[in-house]
Amino acid sequence: MSKLFLTPIDLNGLQLLNGVIHNLAADPGSPVDGQPWLNTTDNSLRVRINGVTKDLLTDIAVGAGTPALTATNNADGSVTLNIADADATDSGLMSNEDKVILDAATALATPDTLVIRDANGDIALNEGTVATVGAGSTSIANRAFVEGLVTGLLDFKGTVSGADAQYPVGLVGDVHIVGTAGATYATDGPAVAVGDMIVCIANSAAGIDSVVGGNWNILERNDQQATETVLGILKLATTAEVTAGTNDTNAVTPLKLQQKINAITAVSAKFAGDIGDAAATAIVVTHNLNDLDVVVQLKSNTTDDIVEADVDITSVNTVTITFAAAPALNDIRVVVLG
Repeated sequence: MSKLFLTPIDLNGLQLLNGVIHNLAADPGSPVDGQPWLNTTDNSLRVRINGVTKDLLTDIAVGAGTPALTATNNADGSVTLNIADADATDSGLMSNEDKVILDAATALATPDTLVIRDANGDIALNEGTVATVGAGSTSIANRAFVEGLVTGLLDFKGTVSGADAQYPVGLVGDVHIVGTAGATYATDGPAVAVGDMIVCIANSAAGIDSVVGGNWNILERNDQQATETVLGILKLATTAEVTAGTNDTNAVTPLKLQQKINAITAVSAKFAGDIGDAAATAIVVTHNLNDLDVVVQLKSNTTDDIVEADVDITSVNTVTITFAAAPALNDIRVVVLG
């Protein structure tokens, strides 16, 4: 049975041997400052300090492997804590060498430094290597991807002379512009003018037109106007030119041709009338066709039969028809064709 002390115990600097801290299943309800105890429920050594219950350090456990934090219990009761530098596998403190590298990070194209974006979010690179081809609209493209896209596109290579004896070596899409006109390009090829475009349509070695000309297309910039013997471009005639009818180089459209036809005044080349008065045997017919080259035909209005009589072409506007007997009134139909 424990003894109850109602006054402090003064050991006068002597040891308390084999003493045991008060074991309690729960913290005391009203501890006083300086009172220690061992909570046996959670195995915590506690003491009351300045009205607050505090846990006392009872053990330092160090995990297995290579932890970043190590603790060493010293003979004098102190504990030494060490934090290792971080490495490829374990967390820890940053070494001074790594701190120097981090501080040297820059947005400039500087060798052997970390990259950090500038205030605009940009970085500068001398050359970047892209391992894969991005499929997204904002992905970075590598050289192979870009070259695949531009293959076959036009690639301006410079100028050539129309007097050159050969086509140059070419890849599909190579383009040359003629800087000097020539009558027979590539020895036996066509004439070329300044500004004409020579485009490679199949990979080609250098050569004359009859050998490699099929690998090239020549696009003419200065096409000449077409004539009856020369293939070229056409210029459309104006309405005034069609109306005048003197231009022999410009083409006429169907609309302007129809307008020209519609504007032509119809000219009569025929006369028809009835003759006969039962008295005259020689009758002068005035046709006003202004032509000596006419054909006269007579028809009976009674029977509609063709009849014959003497016909004299007396002038460019008249003919005289003579009968053996005078025809009845208006019995003969006269038709004069010019």
